[in-house]
Amino acid sequence: MKLSDTTNPSNKNEIADMASTTCCSLTEMAETYRISSWKDFEDVYEKHFRRNRGRFYYRGQRDSSWELRTTHERLLQQLAPNIPYDKPYPSYAPGKFASTPGSRIELLALRAFQARSSKFISNPPPLEDTLEWLAMMRHWGLSTRLIDVTTSPYVALYFALSDHLLVPKIDDTIDPAVWAINHIPLRHAASKATGLPDHTDLSNSILFHEHLIHSSKAMLVPVHPHSHNERLSAQQGTFLCVGNPDLPLYTNLLTCMPNMEVKTQSVLHKLVIDHKVAIDILGRLTTMNIHSASLFPDLQGYARFIENSLVLFSKPSSNYGPNTDFESLERLGWLG
Repeated sequence: MKLSDTTNPSNKNEIADMASTTCCSLTEMAETYRISSWKDFEDVYEKHFRRNRGRFYYRGQRDSSWELRTTHERLLQQLAPNIPYDKPYPSYAPGKFASTPGSRIELLALRAFQARSSKFISNPPPLEDTLEWLAMMRHWGLSTRLIDVTTSPYVALYFALSDHLLVPKIDDTIDPAVWAINHIPLRHAASKATGLPDHTDLSNSILFHEHLIHSSKAMLVPVHPHSHNERLSAQQGTFLCVGNPDLPLYTNLLTCMPNMEVKTQSVLHKLVIDHKVAIDILGRLTTMNIHSASLFPDLQGYARFIENSLVLFSKPSSNYGPNTDFESLERLGWLG
């Protein structure tokens, strides 16, 4: 079965067939770099990314073995076997009926969120502007077909490493990673798949519904909501969106861009960070004003920042022992 033959799967067997057509992982197609120090990270960024920094989005993940996946994809794996196929289902606002498990799960979450949002959000977007709603759902932690990325490699680096400051701590023997994704070829491939002029912005509400909701073509598309919340701005955040919510992210990508193109156009890069230097790098990022208080500009973010600072300040680095003079936190201005 060719991927191009089944961009709108209608039953469980077709979905399973499409998911199995991709024989290798995105990690295998990515250019990989090993990072063992702050200098390594700066050297790799300078050599491979800084000159073309406008071309790349970044995503930090605490485990380098994890693939790129949307939260919706993980939810679908759990729920799909229990979603019926043979009953009518309400439509999205513009009239697109949800006829597959992925779209039904998405629509259930969307409608439920919209129903209660007026109690908490003073100026919600129009009901038909699905991208704005999906971005808002991600902001509040709901699973969607969007995957969070940032234009800043340093913000992505913080998110890759920040769990090393959790209390109680996680398994800190796992190497985190930062993905670097060249979004220019993705825009070109999406325009080709939709028949639109090259590099068309599918963030437009009408185009988003026509090509990402109504048609559900398998592709991976850069999108950006027009309204910004404080958190999205602070994190220099934006999104990649899968075109078909019934398929994994990697299948969406490889349907519109064969794996040889992914490699030859250098779409994917992966910076694997040695877990032993996490604390050193987090300390560097803190002095650059990249920490939970700056990236989550609310009281919850500041509370997390206080706890993280205490943990970070007390941990030994590779160059220095642990700091025992906690009062110097205040003199550094970390808590003020």
